[in-house]
Amino acid sequence: MPGGGSEVILADFNKDQKLDMAVPTGGLVNILLGNGDGSFQSPMNTGLGTSATYVESGDFNMDGRVDLIATGSSNTYLLAGNGNGTFQSPKSIGGPGIALRAADLNNDGKLDLLILSGQSFQVLLGNGDGTFQPPKTFGQGTTYSEMVLKDFNGDGKLDVAAMNNGGNVSVFAGKGDGSFEPRVTYIVGAPGSHLANGDVNNDGAVDLVVSRPAPYSDLVLVLNRRGISTAMTSSPNPSTANQPVTLTATVSASVRGSGTPTGTVMFQEGTTVLGTAA
Repeated sequence: MPGGGSEVILADFNKDQKLDMAVPTGGLVNILLGNGDGSFQSPMNTGLGTSATYVESGDFNMDGRVDLIATGSSNTYLLAGNGNGTFQSPKSIGGPGIALRAADLNNDGKLDLLILSGQSFQVLLGNGDGTFQPPKTFGQGTTYSEMVLKDFNGDGKLDVAAMNNGGNVSVFAGKGDGSFEPRVTYIVGAPGSHLANGDVNNDGAVDLVVSRPAPYSDLVLVLNRRGISTAMTSSPNPSTANQPVTLTATVSASVRGSGTPTGTVMFQEGTTVLGTAA
């Protein structure tokens, strides 16, 4: 079951069936036990020894207690839960990060971890005992600011959507073994400040919403077009000037159960229409 990484996390840390709160502040994670009426007890401090800006919760050692993972500019740490609202001393499990996501990426029943480090994201497959396998790196070549984890193509495998500082959103299709396909990039026109997901047009496919700060101060919808995937090839490739080239577009449905795509494919070079095919 995926966790919910954030600057603030809600979970039941002391097993009293009331939601508690964890808030990273500098080199501390403040634990506020919930009273069950919308109020919280005074914070208890769990020291990290380094700055943390993002936390994630989940049972990473499979002992029935909620653990915390915190990341920041130095390292990523696991704080194993004691089940009473307190946590064991932090253990370093990875490098620095700006965001976290936890989920079972390889379907082995153990929570795995994604760490967004800015220039890429790392996958650490969980061993189920609070330790992780060596990280595998994906998405190199650009600078990211936020990510979400969701099954965007309906194949039952979790995918990653990452927002970068160049005004694009990149989607990495999951293979179900903790690895990902190469990115597919969607242009949103300007760097965003927040990234969210959900079926905004009620068509059964998960869409993306990008919040853009001033001077735009707007939202950009990246609609999942019912799982339509288009791959294009050219032959011969490479080609020379004035040489005839055949362009082939293969359109397929990538959202399970969405049917066979229909319509017309238009080939363009800039604003010049080269041809169409149905």
